Amino acid sequence: MAFQSGIGIIEAVTIVLVIFPQQICRMFGIQEGEVLALSAAALVCYALSLALSMVNNIFIFLFFTTGRNLLANAITFSRAFGFVTVFAMLFSRAGFLMGVWSCFILAEAAAFLVMLMWVGVVCIRNNKFSGLYLLDRTYEDKGKYLSFSVPNKVEEAVDASIKINAFCKENQLDGKTAMMLSLSLEEMLIIIFDHCFEDKEIGVNNLKIVIKTVIQVV
Repeated sequence: MAFQSGIGIIEAVTIVLVIFPQQICRMFGIQEGEVLALSAAALVCYALSLALSMVNNIFIFLFFTTGRNLLANAITFSRAFGFVTVFAMLFSRAGFLMGVWSCFILAEAAAFLVMLMWVGVVCIRNNKFSGLYLLDRTYEDKGKYLSFSVPNKVEEAVDASIKINAFCKENQLDGKTAMMLSLSLEEMLIIIFDHCFEDKEIGVNNLKIVIKTVIQVV
């Protein structure tokens, strides 16, 4: 969702910066010929790094959310300082001035590759994690995971209660526990509908239940 909503904005900004780099530089008082040409080229390099920057930032926030702080910090350091510094030093020592500005693109790409390699190593070492997001699918594969969205209508909350009750019974929870859990969540959903949504406002609540040694409801 973050990618879908952000990519359109990033593409629009990138296109504007790539098509009108000199005009934008002039808006900031850069008028001289050689300086203007260099600044415009630098702006184009920066613009081309925006898409990868957005992708990396999404993964940074994702991994912070899922508790993989070391990986999130590694991506942050790599893209914002580590690789930028390395590429800038290499190009400057080689006398390739424009290459210094391209370090932003290269740093984002290198940080993304580091993330892919890190994810690959984690998946190889522990096969319970899968996919680019390193999600634990163990409980889902065992049928001990239930996740669905509930529209903000009372009848939908009742239907959700029925689904939850059936799910609990499938996982050998006793009837009393299944009933208490399903009715409690139904009541919680109705309260959320009443207090968190305006009249006639259309919305949904995402519900996730994981059956472990202890029941966890998220």
